[in-house]
Amino acid sequence: MNMKKTLLTILALMTVVIGANAQTVSSNAQKLSTKGAFIGMETTYRGLKTPEAGKVKPFAQPVAPQQKISLDTDERIIGYFKSEEISQNVGQTPPIGAGTHTIGTPFYSNLYGKAVGGQLTKARIQLAEPIGSTTVSVYTIDAEGYLSSQPVTTGTIASTVAGWNDVTFARPVTLNANEGFFVTYTFALDNNTATHNFLVDYGLNTDYAAGGTYLLGDYGQGFGLYTIYSDVNLCIQLVVKGGSYSDDDIVLTGGIDRTISKSGENKDITMTLMNEGNNVPSSYTLSFLVDGKEVGSVNTPVDLSDGSIHSYTYSLPLASDLSKGEHSISVSVASINGKVPTVNTEDDKIDENIYIYTDDDVVAKQKTLVEQFTSSGCPNCPYGYDLLNLLNTKRDDLAWVSLHTDYGTVEDEYTTNFSNNLTNFEVSVFPSASFNRTYISEPTLNEYGTLAVGIGFYPSYYEQVANMFSNIIDEINTDVPAFASVNIASEYDETTRELKITVSGEGKADVQTILKDGALTVFLTEDGLKGLQYNNQIGGQPEYDYPHDHVLRYAADGRYGFGEPINWTSGTTYSNEYTITLDEGWNADNMNIVAFIGRPIQLQIVGEQAYLASGINDAWVSNTETVKLGETSTGIDNAITVTDENATEVARYSLDGTLLAAPTKGVNIVKMSDGTTRKVIVK
Repeated sequence: MNMKKTLLTILALMTVVIGANAQTVSSNAQKLSTKGAFIGMETTYRGLKTPEAGKVKPFAQPVAPQQKISLDTDERIIGYFKSEEISQNVGQTPPIGAGTHTIGTPFYSNLYGKAVGGQLTKARIQLAEPIGSTTVSVYTIDAEGYLSSQPVTTGTIASTVAGWNDVTFARPVTLNANEGFFVTYTFALDNNTATHNFLVDYGLNTDYAAGGTYLLGDYGQGFGLYTIYSDVNLCIQLVVKGGSYSDDDIVLTGGIDRTISKSGENKDITMTLMNEGNNVPSSYTLSFLVDGKEVGSVNTPVDLSDGSIHSYTYSLPLASDLSKGEHSISVSVASINGKVPTVNTEDDKIDENIYIYTDDDVVAKQKTLVEQFTSSGCPNCPYGYDLLNLLNTKRDDLAWVSLHTDYGTVEDEYTTNFSNNLTNFEVSVFPSASFNRTYISEPTLNEYGTLAVGIGFYPSYYEQVANMFSNIIDEINTDVPAFASVNIASEYDETTRELKITVSGEGKADVQTILKDGALTVFLTEDGLKGLQYNNQIGGQPEYDYPHDHVLRYAADGRYGFGEPINWTSGTTYSNEYTITLDEGWNADNMNIVAFIGRPIQLQIVGEQAYLASGINDAWVSNTETVKLGETSTGIDNAITVTDENATEVARYSLDGTLLAAPTKGVNIVKMSDGTTRKVIVK
């Protein structure tokens, strides 16, 4: 989806977006959390609390770049980013007292790549301001996530400057594939109210990998690691000598923005390229394949001689006769300096699956799923809530679900395992929202590269931003159409509090091919709740009767909340049934049912633990419906229509959703071959 035109008018707004990271200082003992988003993991936030901790804000005084670090021929930079850029974003510690303190970021072994077996010789740290002398230390992280009790090597910078500061360690340390590093530096505070400003890799880290930022020491819960950020890193780079690098080696990463496309259209593949070989490539060729057959190639699209990471986008043509359903797309480095690479080839190829459809497969779009990510402890979240309220008044096709999670030291009473799991998958900052779980590739709006994008704007911009998001929703609904209707029938027994739900629908002839492995998800939400909310609209103070609507209470598939397989009852129809007993604390009169069809969110099960394994480009939602608890929807009353003068009738319904064999006196709902619905009066 190309949203550059839409976003050009709001580029200036992005400077006033209110972004608030989701973590304040907390204790992780001396164990770092396992890499990857662990499903159902509950984090207890403890320790220090300050309104400024855990925020990222622009650095007021940009630092001029220094000269590049001096590297030997067999030395390379590794880390979360490898450019010479100076970060313009600063984090801040809380006032942690006078004395010397230690701050650091973990470097997990999955960052090492071909550097395994080499030796860590140097490091680089970026500073927002001079801090005098500092000691840089390296601790190891074992396979279970525990730090070594003492640093394995150290180095001292006698006099620091704002910007890059280089240090050579007293002794080299070998990189082991089973061990990570925790790299720290020291800083001093003069008094109990002083804070330390530090530069973070927000905007520099193109891979969006996160180790986090931690204080190491005793800050009220014993000696250990105290989280400042879990998803933003200190600006630190490591220098490694040796490893398993080859002479000719180009690293290729990237992919497509979503795994759905119409036949005959072009699909943009956005990639990054970097030379990791010992030699500088004078030329190279990229090859593009569909189902293993080459459909295009390009020679030396960007110059890789400077050793930096470069971006490139290729528009891949999809043949109009490409069959419906799943296909493979791949990009590979076909040659370097005229030779086919044979060594270190595992990272010079991109493989994606794509699902092809035609206009004949599309049915009427009903609702757009809007997932709002919020917390009662997030003081900027009311800005996002108010913005979505305005958006909701502009459209009648939104199915709004509010997902709460704990924030900082505040335990949100509406947090569930389902909301935690979805937050882990979709979110980087609060407040944020996703629309049909569709990846928005525009970097100005989506700097972190997550499914959910920031919605924290000042009230004076609500109108413009609401219009922007409305336009984005229209574009998403065009790019990801509906392939099956969603009808909800529900019955509620007030005595037993038992709720029975049947979700059914129908698609075109090839619906199961296009929605291969598709998932059906059913949520229960509740309106009219009132509770705690910290609110920066009133100076960050807590409100105890703040309105909370659309709150996710339950996900029908039980443990994870990611939906379940669609139960196809024929080639084109499906029906899934659910029985739920409502919690005594839920007000049935204020509850809603939200049902939607989309791609499944895949899990990797390791022992008793489940990890998120889906790509964010493969989580899109195709169609959604919502009704009040106990009510029934046909899935056609509020359908979005598109007119085609050549469309023909394919089905006919009564107002209650009953399929009609022939026109029947009264109002008939007619479904057309172009996916539209029409109300027809039969006399």
